Amino acid sequence: MIDPLIESLIRAIYDCVIDPSGWEEVLQCIVTQTHAVSAAMEADSGIPGVKPKIVATCDVDPFYTKAYRDYFYKLDPFVPFLQAEAPEQVCIGNFLTETALYRSSAFFNEFAKPQEWEALIGISLNGSGSADVLALMRNRKTDFTQAGIERFLSILAPHLRRAYDLSTLLVRTRQTTNLLGQAIAAAGFGTILLNEKCRIIYANQVAEDMLRQQKGLAFIRGQLVAEASPLTAQLEALVRACVDPRASTFPLGRILKLPRRGSDQPILAHVLPLQDKTATMLTDKAQPVAALFLIDPHQDLSVRLQSFAETHALTSAEIAILGEIIQSESLTIIAAKLSMSASTLRTHLGRLMVKTGAGNRLALLRSFFEMPSLAMP
Repeated sequence: MIDPLIESLIRAIYDCVIDPSGWEEVLQCIVTQTHAVSAAMEADSGIPGVKPKIVATCDVDPFYTKAYRDYFYKLDPFVPFLQAEAPEQVCIGNFLTETALYRSSAFFNEFAKPQEWEALIGISLNGSGSADVLALMRNRKTDFTQAGIERFLSILAPHLRRAYDLSTLLVRTRQTTNLLGQAIAAAGFGTILLNEKCRIIYANQVAEDMLRQQKGLAFIRGQLVAEASPLTAQLEALVRACVDPRASTFPLGRILKLPRRGSDQPILAHVLPLQDKTATMLTDKAQPVAALFLIDPHQDLSVRLQSFAETHALTSAEIAILGEIIQSESLTIIAAKLSMSASTLRTHLGRLMVKTGAGNRLALLRSFFEMPSLAMP
């Protein structure tokens, strides 16, 4: 039967996946149970000369934490030792700390000894080639080789490693999602990802502001609806067409014009099927989704258009046509606004499709809207 204290500590370890601030409490508990002086969880960059990241510490003087990141990490003799260890391995550093070479080193005399760190025991978190580690430091009064301590840490090791890996992965995913959201927001249009029932999976800041300000859309009982009721059915049909083209009762490509309060210019909504890769990056799930791109006619898309044009070597005429395609689905209206004949417009549009690799208008618009990297703030 598992010790209740260990069971409680394991639960706390997995809680750190969701809330990384909990690592400090976990370290405090481990320090108490092992009679250590202090503990630290460190993520090594793996790149020579690049400072490690201190994930969490317990009873470590901030002065020495800064000193380690600024200087002593370059002298740390435990890094090569830890990089050679297998994941989840409990590593006792007595064989190193008892040597005359270590005792005469600057690392020991200027960094470890002033903190009463006589020896180290560590748990490898990422395995061979990585120095990501949870390290416990002891003084002369504690012996990490005594019965119970190594076994205690061995029980925790697989849970520590899994929680650390999951926490790291989750942080990276959140960063990716945030960067993509910021990028699309910086482009000036709102983005909402929807499942087949018009429930919101993801919304960037611009879209959230539009919903709060009731600009053509509303969020009712978990479902996205148009404020103009007749448009809700069209929105739902377009979303279904994105998720399952066979169930389509409404052709993709229609621009929904969403009337909004206090303005004579509606919000323009493009409903497009989102590429699987982009959907996975934004939602963390490989599932079919529809993307709703919201254009406020007052917003200036010139920077976005210019970036797209530079990427695909578009001419000024092709940029102008793309800008109008975003605003209107009628080629006749576009030709009239740009003072072009129908044949000239078709010629430029054909070149635009070739340069962007788009087979149709939907693919062209999706390519334009799914260009987050070029809008990175």
